[in-house]
Amino acid sequence: MSVHSAPNSRLKKVRSKKWDTVPIPTIDDLEAMTEADIRSTPLPSGFCVRFLCHDMNHLFTVASNQVRITRGALDYLHDYNQLGPNKSRSKLFICSQYNKTKTCINGSLCREVHCVLNVEDAQDALQHQVPSNATGAPNTVTLAPSEDIIAKRLNEPFAVSTTVPAFSTVGDSNPLDSILGSGCAAAEGPACIYMPEKLILRHSLHTRWTSASTYPTLPSGVEFRVALPNTPNPVDVYDSSALFVTRGAQEYFMLCMRNEQPTVTMQHCAHYSKNGICCFGEDCQFVHVVHYKPRDRAENSISDPDAGSMGSSITTSESSRRRSVRHVSAPTRQTPLETHVPGKKLESLISSRSPSSNHDAYTPHQKAIQVQNNSGLSTPGNHVFVPSSSTAASRAPPALPPHFAQDQIMIPTMQPQTSPLMSQSYMVMQGINGQCYIVPQPPHSMPPAGQSAPNQPVYVMPMTFH
Repeated sequence: MSVHSAPNSRLKKVRSKKWDTVPIPTIDDLEAMTEADIRSTPLPSGFCVRFLCHDMNHLFTVASNQVRITRGALDYLHDYNQLGPNKSRSKLFICSQYNKTKTCINGSLCREVHCVLNVEDAQDALQHQVPSNATGAPNTVTLAPSEDIIAKRLNEPFAVSTTVPAFSTVGDSNPLDSILGSGCAAAEGPACIYMPEKLILRHSLHTRWTSASTYPTLPSGVEFRVALPNTPNPVDVYDSSALFVTRGAQEYFMLCMRNEQPTVTMQHCAHYSKNGICCFGEDCQFVHVVHYKPRDRAENSISDPDAGSMGSSITTSESSRRRSVRHVSAPTRQTPLETHVPGKKLESLISSRSPSSNHDAYTPHQKAIQVQNNSGLSTPGNHVFVPSSSTAASRAPPALPPHFAQDQIMIPTMQPQTSPLMSQSYMVMQGINGQCYIVPQPPHSMPPAGQSAPNQPVYVMPMTFH
């Protein structure tokens, strides 16, 4: 591999973006302008801006030179240039005050769109055959008179499809060049959208909040078996009256009404089902359920409109939620002394108290008895049962230092070479109230017939569990 291959491959990666970047003014350009100049300066020409009203009933498209520079519009376009249409989740909204009075107290610092045209004068985008897209992202456009667009049907290639073709990437240029000029970098390309210069276009918009009184639904009588996005197997069944009229759903409905066998499986719209909004609206090829609410799916179900960003996090969070539910619903059993199984390993009980365990170190019974009471040593949870054969335990306890509590006691250090505790094995058992029983295990020998095993006296010593 040559030395120049790495920079060349890096340049190829930069140029292989699948969306058009739009030119916007830089911070240095804006700092050289006064506030009054910024308020009256439009965005660069050559692309369209799509925005919403606060009622979210429609999507609006307007030429970029009809929008004044605001902080919110520049931030939105900057995120679009960096992330692309599928990664950028934000949406632009019209400034209601500027739409009515053409003034805004926030000026260029406003977070919304300042359009010089009135939203109330918007025309239907179907008349000009100007397409929308699923995310409401900007597109490269060519400005043309409205009469020519309608008479010559300049946007007819987009009328048969709901997908906007991927344009060639706009080359690097000075952002102010497009402000001074009036051309479009991609105007000579055959796939550029023609946009009327002084008109606002209105598109249909479907959201999870859209009611059936705002947009029509299909007539009832047809059963829709709908699959998740990007999956072939149907998982939901709806009556046709629960679906908004979309291009794909209407074609499927007409096939069923003619008793024809559909050749495709209807799927949920990925943007509508995951993000709650589809800017295609009635032009979408997929299913939009009225007031759609996602149901609980199996952990191995595949539904991913954006596999690189959304699906993995959603699947991980759902599986962790289900695991946590199973963990909480599992009952916690305390083994009493009478039901102890002889042969239970010591390690299992000790490991349950280990501080490195992922579970809480205290059982619910132990948490309840941690409250300080006036009985002192009479609390059952503060007792440890030790065999009386221990010489160190049989000694009288020394005086308590002033920093020790009433229910705590010092145990003198036992010499390992003289302690009888190390010469035999012991069994640890847990009681109902959190007691710890330490009982010496006798040698493995059967007592003579008719003779019972000798009793094992124990010594009770208080000790606090931590």
